[in-house]
Amino acid sequence: MNPGTAERKNYDFIVVGAGSAGATIAARLSEDASVSVLLLEAGPEYRSEHTPPEMRSLRGSDISLSEKYRTKFWWPDISGRRTDRQDPRYYARGRGMGGSSAVNGLVAIRGTPEDFDTWAELGCSGWSSEDVLPSFIRLEDDLDFENKPYHGSGGPLPVFRTPVEEWGAVDLALRDAALELGYGWSDVHNAPENTGVSPCAMNARNGVRVSTNDAYLEPSRDRSNLDVVGGALVDRVIFGRAAPSALAVPRATGLRVRLGEEWTQLMGREIILSAGAVHTPAILMRSGVGPENELRELGIESIVDAPGVGQNLLDHPAVKLTLSLRPSARAKSISLRPYNCCVRYGSGLAGAGPNDMILVA
Repeated sequence: MNPGTAERKNYDFIVVGAGSAGATIAARLSEDASVSVLLLEAGPEYRSEHTPPEMRSLRGSDISLSEKYRTKFWWPDISGRRTDRQDPRYYARGRGMGGSSAVNGLVAIRGTPEDFDTWAELGCSGWSSEDVLPSFIRLEDDLDFENKPYHGSGGPLPVFRTPVEEWGAVDLALRDAALELGYGWSDVHNAPENTGVSPCAMNARNGVRVSTNDAYLEPSRDRSNLDVVGGALVDRVIFGRAAPSALAVPRATGLRVRLGEEWTQLMGREIILSAGAVHTPAILMRSGVGPENELRELGIESIVDAPGVGQNLLDHPAVKLTLSLRPSARAKSISLRPYNCCVRYGSGLAGAGPNDMILVA
């Protein structure tokens, strides 16, 4: 599919965003040959074999975030800050096939089981750690622990760990220091009860990154019922006629999209927004779904008063410590993984829960 084109105006499913969620959803939906699926991506559309080699590197985002690729495979103009005491700084989000999974730090880490259980206790039925474990197992091709009851084999996403004998000097120093302090060792940091020192798992096979573009979308690209369009900037969701009840939510029926230089409408039986934690709320709010007072201030007609949209974004704050290494302790090759050891532990802060902290070397 050439960027900026769509084969038809009406689809059964339209998926917005070809990242970690969208690429997977589109691939899974198109397994049913009786339905038509359109996957829209604001960034470049490309096949897996055309991924730049720098983005395949196990070094993760430190190379792919270079100026050469930033404007093409990253959203260039997003900034953010955690508090009003900070100056805004660049907020890295991937764009293009695979989204952030094509450019991020490559760490294959699951959510903390206790967090899933908390969601279930708060009313998110089907989201307990026991409920989601089969999905984690199904998506994995664990190259080291396929026989463990909490890991899978044969799934689309490989999980690889650099052998300890290939770790760098800082990896080994962190391991030794943490073990000496009593943090303990675990071969698998995604084991349900794991804490302490572990090899840092990544989504890689044969020394290269495997994104959701590689794992899910590429094997699906030749299906006649799946259209993939890059360079597609979604403005807003189109809703059908007003709902008969003031309490009912109007049905999404399509999207206003810019394909190339032209704006058009694409209609779908079901619209799935998976444009990431930043762009999905923005699309919803432009569509009239969000906090009514904020929408009114922006001159947007409120269709659904949803106070939570655009609120409470959580990401992992990081503190970096830089060490000057003796030449003997430096990596011999720029292609080597820069960190292979991680230490997970609980801070003990009120309400933080277990394993809220992680160190990587």
